[in-house]
Amino acid sequence: MISHEYKFIFIHLNRTGGTSIEKLFNSEADKEVDGFNIIEDPNKHLSAKQTMEIYPEEFKTYFKFSFVRNPWDLVVSRYHWSRYQKINGQPLIPSDTFNKFMQRMAILHDDLRNYDEKLDGPAWIYLQSLRNQISRISIDSRIVMDFVGKFENLENDWKLICQNSLNLPEKFHTLPHVFKSRRQDYRAYYDENSKKTVSDWFARDIEKFKYTF
Repeated sequence: MISHEYKFIFIHLNRTGGTSIEKLFNSEADKEVDGFNIIEDPNKHLSAKQTMEIYPEEFKTYFKFSFVRNPWDLVVSRYHWSRYQKINGQPLIPSDTFNKFMQRMAILHDDLRNYDEKLDGPAWIYLQSLRNQISRISIDSRIVMDFVGKFENLENDWKLICQNSLNLPEKFHTLPHVFKSRRQDYRAYYDENSKKTVSDWFARDIEKFKYTF
């Protein structure tokens, strides 16, 4: 997301509460059909590198920020999101257990060459679930954001951005609640094997952002 009015670039990483921020500037940001956002915004989930290529001058001067999420919680969130999406009325992926979802992700992680024959549902669902967040806010292995907040501290970090970095009007300081989920604490989904698997897959995020299980 880019705002020329307020001169900022928001790198919206999936499942990090970013739609709440976008809704402040676009009232229809959370509108969905069959679980998919109906607003065709080409900037919604661009990486930092993609954004820089499209907006090279703005990237130099605009305030750039993003939010990250605990990887174990992120994978559970992606699992639930993926289960309830539909294309032409059909489920995007099977309504499997979390362990089965993890197994499908492992297939893609371990063998990119043959995943078409082994996965039910489009591969991009699993690919997005496997992508380290740090890679999408970095260019040449360096984080290029002016501020990286955490989903776990979304409201407070957003207020810091509003007050200290962007000097936004008061009406933008309170985030709306969108896409609320009702589920168990993410820790309840894991056994020791799956816990370690996510630790291995997201080692860069865990180390950089000091996340623990």
